[in-house]
Order: sequence, then C-alpha cells, then structure tokens
Amino acid sequence: MIQNRRAYQLIHCRTRSRLLAGAAAVCGAACGHADLGLYHLLHRGGAPLPDSTQADRAALAALLHDSAKEISKDEMREILRAYPQYAEGGEERPAPVWHGVCASILARTEWGVTDEAVLSAIACHTAGKPGMTQLDKILYLADMTSAERDWPGVEKLRKLELKDLDAAMLAALKQTNDFVLSQGKPLDPMSKAAYEDILAHSAQNGENA
Repeated sequence: MIQNRRAYQLIHCRTRSRLLAGAAAVCGAACGHADLGLYHLLHRGGAPLPDSTQADRAALAALLHDSAKEISKDEMREILRAYPQYAEGGEERPAPVWHGVCASILARTEWGVTDEAVLSAIACHTAGKPGMTQLDKILYLADMTSAERDWPGVEKLRKLELKDLDAAMLAALKQTNDFVLSQGKPLDPMSKAAYEDILAHSAQNGENA
C-alpha cells in the first residue's frame, strides 16, 4: 500500500494550479458567484469543512483528482482489490480510468475526506458516469480543458463550458469517446452511459421548455 508520506508528496508537489483555475472558472459560471471559496482554500492551508461551498469542494476535488496517477498499475490493482465496495467496477474497466477511482479511495480511506460529492467527482473525472452532479461535471470539464490542453476544439469547449454545462459535457464526452474508439481502444461503459444519460435529460428538458 502507498505510504502516507508519498501520498502527501504527490498531492502537494504535483498540484495542477492551472486545473484549479479552470475548476474555479467553471464553478463560478455554474454557480453564479465568484470563486472566493477557492481562494480561501488555497490560502488557508487546510481542507474545507463539511459545510463548505461548492467552490471549496471543486478546489479540493481538483487538488486530489490525479493524486494516484503516478503510482504503478500493480499498486492501483492492490487498492481496487482492497476496497471492492468503492472500486466501481475495478479492474474490469479500462486502465486509464483507474487512477481516478484509486484517488477517490485513498482520499476516503487515508486522507480523511468524507464529502461524498468530492469523492464522486474525483472518481469519475476521467470517464464520467450516469447521473453526474454539477460538481462531477465541473471537475470533468476543468480537467479536459485545463490550460495545457491544446487538442483541436479545446478553445471552443472552454467557451461553451462557461455558458452551458450540459452542452459542454455532451461535446466533451463525444470528443473523448470518439478519440478512444479511433485509437482502437476499449471504451469505458461509464463514459458511454454518461453521454446517453445527459443526452436524454437534455432532450427531456427541451420538451418541457
């Protein structure tokens, strides 16, 4: 199992400030307020309280989302097998999604994170899932459109995510799913289900408008 010291170093040395900024921007647009919660989290040196704002939650999820990315596949398998109740399909899913699930498990079991909204966002930030919350979508999009991304169409998605979260999610999931399939790699079933779920809800909302 990963040593706590190593986990601490991964979290604090590999923090992606550009993703944090992206999460703050998307969160501010989605929630309709300035990202003061994010500012306070980054400057007070502690984790947010259980009643923290959505911006605090987005910041904590952004800080931890890739904290398991640098560990080996063998270590990830060990984590998934040790906590099957949190593994969300575990080893049966494509390996690129393991690090998010493992990061969520470590946050829950070793680092004292109890906010289910934060844990959910960390776990599904790579593939999505049906029934995504606003926070799930914020982290997914902030990760996909962080400042270092330069894939064709990313600038368009950056603008869309600040206007319409669900439309941006549909575009992002389609982009990701199409890319995975074009590479001849297995598509995570959660990613396909996430797209279909948001598409169905968008159609329903359109009918009710």
